[in-house]
Parts: sequence; C-alpha cells; structure tokens
Amino acid sequence: MKKMKKLLLLVLIALSLTAPSTVPIIGSVESVQAAAQISKKNAVLLTGQTMQLKVKDADSKIKWSSSNKTVATVKNNGLVTAKKKGTAVITAETDKTVLQCKVTVQTPRISQSSRTLNKGKTVRLTVSGTNQKITWKTSNSRVATVSASGVVAAKSAGTCKIYATVLGKKFTFTITVKSTQPSVTTVWLSATGSKYHKIPNCGRMNPNKARKVTITYAKQCGYGACSKCFR
Repeated sequence: MKKMKKLLLLVLIALSLTAPSTVPIIGSVESVQAAAQISKKNAVLLTGQTMQLKVKDADSKIKWSSSNKTVATVKNNGLVTAKKKGTAVITAETDKTVLQCKVTVQTPRISQSSRTLNKGKTVRLTVSGTNQKITWKTSNSRVATVSASGVVAAKSAGTCKIYATVLGKKFTFTITVKSTQPSVTTVWLSATGSKYHKIPNCGRMNPNKARKVTITYAKQCGYGACSKCFR
C-alpha cells in the first residue's frame, strides 16, 4: 500500500512538471507595415506639361531625382516638368525603398497651320510626334467640319479654327473658305448712280444706257458693288 501511494505521488509530480505554465493566445496577428507605392510607374507628357507624383506609405522622407534633367525635372515635392523630347526616369528614394516612374516626353506638331480652300474642297490634317489619342474639333461647323481622322471639309465662305487636342494640349489650324462663284472681270455701270452691277438691267437700270467696263476700272472710279448683284 505504501508503494502504491509513493508511485502515485511520483506520477503527480511528473505531470506538474510537464504542464504548460501559460495558456497560449489563440488568433494573435503580427502587424505588417504596408509597402510604399508610387502613384505612377509610366507616364507620357508633352513639352511644358507638369505631373504630380506621390508616394503612399513612405517609411521616411522622400528624395526625388531625375535621370535626365534635360528631358524632365522633378522638384522636392514630386512635381515633374517635361522639358524636351526623350525619356527620363524619376526616382523616389526613402531609407528602405527605391521607387521609379518612367516619363516619356513627346512633341506633337500639326501638319499645317493655315489654308485657303474653295467651298466643297477637303484637306487632310495629321499630327506627328505622338502616339497618343488625337481629338478633332471645329470652331464653326457652318464654315468647315472635321472628321475623327482629321479630314477638313470646306462648307461655306468664312474663316474658322480646327483644333487637334492631344493630352489636353490644343494645336490649331486656321481655314479660310472662299465661294466657288466664278470671278467677275467686267461689270455694268448705270447712267447715274454709284454702284457697279453684274447685269445691265439690275433693278431700275436702263440697259440701253448702261455701259460695260472692267471691274478694276469701276473700283478706280469710286464705284461700289451692288448689294443685290454681289451677295
């Protein structure tokens, strides 16, 4: 009996030594710091344009730099300015992270700046120096229209602007549309009055007394155009 009690006591001592001293915490999660991210990794700018870069979750103060300052510069706050055609890498460096954005600077040019067309004629405009989307628009569709591919159609006499927009920047083409009426070289002068006419019996003119002269002569003599004949 004494041996049994002694054995039981040894078992109890052994169990107390192997039992865990603390209760494990179930479901504990170790916090992980978010990785820093730059707002853009690739960008296209036109000469003179600016872009604001930002870094999210930076672990320290950011140091900005450009691989080619003749193409694009960057300020201490991440403001990028496009200088000339080319490519530059903008770097944002912290104590633990180096982030970069590739900036491509383009210099678009419109194929023509101005043109005079007769009514009914068309001209095709193009924009070179960019691979970005081009949006076309006319300032007066009654004078001239423009298609999505840059084809300008002269509609009626007058002048208007055609705009090609690339990344928010406008490029302008001026079109002057002329009437397709044949040019007048000779006119008729009445016996009295101060106007020259296309026909000898305009209005109350007496065709028997009208005389035919060159339009140059009529203008030199101070005659003006008849508002009915020359609309």
